[in-house]
Amino acid sequence: MIKNRTIQKIARVLVKIVEIFHWVGAALLTAAGICRLVLPQMVNSLMSYDQVQAEGVMDIYGFTIEFMDHALPAAIFTIYCLGSAIMMAMVAMICRYTFQIMQSSESATPFTTENVDRLKWIGYLFLAIPVTGLVFSAVLMLVSQMTGSSDLLEMSMNMDGFITGLIVLCLTQYFAYGVSLEKETEGLI
Repeated sequence: MIKNRTIQKIARVLVKIVEIFHWVGAALLTAAGICRLVLPQMVNSLMSYDQVQAEGVMDIYGFTIEFMDHALPAAIFTIYCLGSAIMMAMVAMICRYTFQIMQSSESATPFTTENVDRLKWIGYLFLAIPVTGLVFSAVLMLVSQMTGSSDLLEMSMNMDGFITGLIVLCLTQYFAYGVSLEKETEGLI
């Protein structure tokens, strides 16, 4: 039992660390996007000419943009950064809810209505991540066509989070059933 508690403590600490890194990442992506739009000369001076002109791939949770043989337009970079920041904030919230479930289950049963609600939110957030990527991909396509750079960009979105969200929402039903069974047994005692 002691080994189990040690593993649970380590898992809680790791989940909290991942949450913090995601909040920091979301803030940095937001700042980078805004700086690139508002202060493009400063951002360009921080990078060498080769980095600005090179081909590249940016990818966060399957929200991918590839650019070829040109500097990435500031508006496209900013939109990508903001979409990615929102997705990172969603993962941070998933970590927060996971931490809360782990923390509440340490001293009591995991079958509580609060944990069922947390699991539902985790499922919804997993569903929202690819949907957010799709929305921002559509916006990026429109902006790239308006800026004349659509032939130099390729975008894609991974839909794994959608499947994960559906699985978590299904598991939520089992937790809700566990809550109802626990309430029934309390009435019998």
